[in-house]
Amino acid sequence: MKIIVTFSGGKDSLAALLWVREHITTNFTTVFCDTGWEHPLTYEYINRIADRLNLDLVTLKSPKYDGMVGLAKQKKRWPSTRARFCTQELKTKPCIDYVLDNVQDNILMIQGIRAAESPNRAAMSKQCTYFKYYFEPYGYDKAGKPKMHTYRGHDVRVFRKQYADDLLRPVFDWSAQQVIDYILSAGLEPNPLYTMGYKRVGCWRHGEPAGYTEHFPPISGSHRADCHAGA
Repeated sequence: MKIIVTFSGGKDSLAALLWVREHITTNFTTVFCDTGWEHPLTYEYINRIADRLNLDLVTLKSPKYDGMVGLAKQKKRWPSTRARFCTQELKTKPCIDYVLDNVQDNILMIQGIRAAESPNRAAMSKQCTYFKYYFEPYGYDKAGKPKMHTYRGHDVRVFRKQYADDLLRPVFDWSAQQVIDYILSAGLEPNPLYTMGYKRVGCWRHGEPAGYTEHFPPISGSHRADCHAGA
């Protein structure tokens, strides 16, 4: 079985990673999906943690878009809280590609997601399968038609016939304080952006500290969509 831990440089994904090291194994692959829109301190922090823990770190990027800026230029708009196509294109799809193109084994995908972060995340499961929504609906449209994932659907089905695709969110029921305490107890510090007032550190402008006023730079011909209030 191949264990894959997704790591954004945030506190929750670090706690999940440390939990795997303590309770399962130190032999796993750490995946960082680089949007090209991370804070410089986050890039530095991820590399520092990787060196400190001797992680097998794999950095993934979209083969289609040149990071967040390239994506915004092609879409002619910036993503927003109502149109978060950035996550799908710059994180979800590259990670799916990595599994389908590089893994020929059962997988256990580890995600640092907590229910307390948002209602949408609270509706997730602590344990399920990675390709769950290719086989059951994640919602329904206005006509009552089920909505399911379709990206590389044929390849997903071929993979599923041969291998297991388990997914675990070990810190799903934890509070933010439990996460911080767990990181400190391991002799590590959370991403320094938290002490600077950032609520979140992945795709850093979604979690700007109070009073931050810089907007996304204009995209020629775009519909402006500032996304300061991300979860």
